[in-house]
Amino acid sequence: ELASRKTGVEGVLELGGGVRLEGDGFAHRFERTGERRASARAEVVVARGAAAVDAGVRLARRRAPGDSSDAVLGLAGVRVGEPGRAGVATRVEKNLGGDVVDDYPDRVTTRAALPLARRAVLTLTHEVLGASGRPAGQQLRVGVEARGLRGVEAWSKYSLERIADDARMGALGGVRARVPLGAYTRGEFGVEAFDVAGRDDGDYVTTRAGLTRRVPGRHAALAQLETRRQGARTRTLLRLDGAWQSSRGVGIVLHGAASTERGGDRRESVALRATLAFVHRPVGARTTVVAMARTRYGRHAPDDPDAIRWETVLSADADRHVTRRLTLRLRGAFKHVEDASHGASASADADLVVAQVRWRLAPRWDVDAWVRRLAPHGAGARLDAGLDVGRWVDDAVRVSAGWRSTVIDETGFDAGAARHGLGVRVQVVLSEWLAGRLREVAR
Repeated sequence: ELASRKTGVEGVLELGGGVRLEGDGFAHRFERTGERRASARAEVVVARGAAAVDAGVRLARRRAPGDSSDAVLGLAGVRVGEPGRAGVATRVEKNLGGDVVDDYPDRVTTRAALPLARRAVLTLTHEVLGASGRPAGQQLRVGVEARGLRGVEAWSKYSLERIADDARMGALGGVRARVPLGAYTRGEFGVEAFDVAGRDDGDYVTTRAGLTRRVPGRHAALAQLETRRQGARTRTLLRLDGAWQSSRGVGIVLHGAASTERGGDRRESVALRATLAFVHRPVGARTTVVAMARTRYGRHAPDDPDAIRWETVLSADADRHVTRRLTLRLRGAFKHVEDASHGASASADADLVVAQVRWRLAPRWDVDAWVRRLAPHGAGARLDAGLDVGRWVDDAVRVSAGWRSTVIDETGFDAGAARHGLGVRVQVVLSEWLAGRLREVAR
């Protein structure tokens, strides 16, 4: 999203006997305002045939200049059938404390679906919102969805929303088509429009067009353009993704995105992001190498329309598989940042070195010890270290618990607040993630 960064994870753990554990979490950072949002959810689901019940908890947090809130919510639900096709489901979310996060009020949601024809479904959603000291509200949405018509999906829905004495009626409609253009190429087009009766600020029209080409064992490419018009503002997003691999274990992964926002009383906002990665992973080789160049450019400060931030990171990772159990990893990275605002500019550089030792205990279990050194140019260096035991829940995702002493912000490549003691962390390992992207090309 323009001027923000959102990172999240979700997963399901099957426990057997129709019982599973579902969870998700995310952290959202708004660069314009400095606001931070985070949420984590964990639920136990028990399914028997077409019926299921669930119960769990959600933790929510919001941090903004001059304001902060934390909330704990209890979750419970019941489902019969498939609410998206033929069935009904009810879900309750209740704040258990006095503090409430804006995005997570008390909520009771009921969803139902009734087949009208072979490919058409009548859907209904009713939601009641409320929280201590805040006006109650409710929303009703009824519509028809049609699917499977030679790659074409269409939907038309009407909604009624009431909060306190404010009532709004709206209509939502859209269509999406996926069209084969050859043995390896597919096109996609979609449009969605929402109209609020008597108000223009909530109306929007979104169009999306894309082209995908995938040649198994060789390369894959994606190009997508999306435009959203809402009131006097227009947002445009262009996304490009590509991956290529050779039979000798050499691969290249490319990701790029550019977004603009214009209209209203502000100047045009621009955000650019690009990543280029080189992977060398010959089959059976003891040494693997990943090199990456990443850059981000943004011009979207609300108080200074000419303010920009340009950040570039160059990094290289080398893994040496000494034995079947022992792996040594060395990583080096360089970061350069340019900031300009109110006619003044400043730049900053920093180096990061990471040394890591990993010992495999079992096929998906290992012990990891690491030490890092961050050296901002013109300032003193910082060191931190850690030791943990982890399990790989996916080819590139590792969940671990252990001890660490950290003074470096991993996500921002900056000096952070000192933290010492036991902790739990979830990692996405870059080299394994890139290798997974290349494996997708071969499918």
